[in-house]
Amino acid sequence: MSDVELTVADRDNQWWMNFLKKYEGNFILRALIGLLVPHGLGGFIDTALVGYLHKIRQERLDAFFGELASGRLVLTEEDMHKEDFLHKYIITVKAVLNTRRREKIRILARFFRNGACGPEAVYVDSYEEYLAILDELSYRELAILVLLHSYEQAHPRQKGENDLQRASRFWEQFKDELVNRLGVGVDEIDAVLIRLTRSGLYELIVGSYLGYTGGKGKTTPLLVKLLNLIGDPLRRDENGPGEGPGLLQPRL
Repeated sequence: MSDVELTVADRDNQWWMNFLKKYEGNFILRALIGLLVPHGLGGFIDTALVGYLHKIRQERLDAFFGELASGRLVLTEEDMHKEDFLHKYIITVKAVLNTRRREKIRILARFFRNGACGPEAVYVDSYEEYLAILDELSYRELAILVLLHSYEQAHPRQKGENDLQRASRFWEQFKDELVNRLGVGVDEIDAVLIRLTRSGLYELIVGSYLGYTGGKGKTTPLLVKLLNLIGDPLRRDENGPGEGPGLLQPRL
């Protein structure tokens, strides 16, 4: 390492030390800043907090690999040396480590098992796009989409029926479940559903229908493709302490 590089590193370390000293009377801010300090200044990080963070990461990885172990994983040694597979693995683990809900971690594991491994593995670009959607959606948002899809499957479109007419047959019951089973506020339903359009998995029903003031929607074919990769998300997970129920089926 050159003298210039050492000087830059020393200046960087000095900046971090001065910055930490600025907040030495505030444990919380000091701990948060400590998480950003380069490895060379690890002594500034509260060891108990670091241990807790390691524990969280370990528990998340345990949920991920536990779900992988519960199903059939088709993977060869040759696959494990392919760049596309390694890329899928790395970005999936990163998403897992940033995910709090164990149910969603198990969904990510099923997505990896089906989308990255075996003969049904999807192209890496598609995998990135699907993972980005899953990563960005909250667990409750995914539950809402799955619940709506279940209603749509239970109420197939009848001959001569449009999307609005089909949705109108179950929409009030669907909204009741959003409130009573998924905890969505009555006055929040429209906003929550509109927000789902960003995912490409849900779209609003629009058109000049007599008496229609908006607010209803439908899932898209992209959701079906995603559900094929994450298996059966309607099953109930074996929840540990503090975990909520699995994704819910509608009460038909």
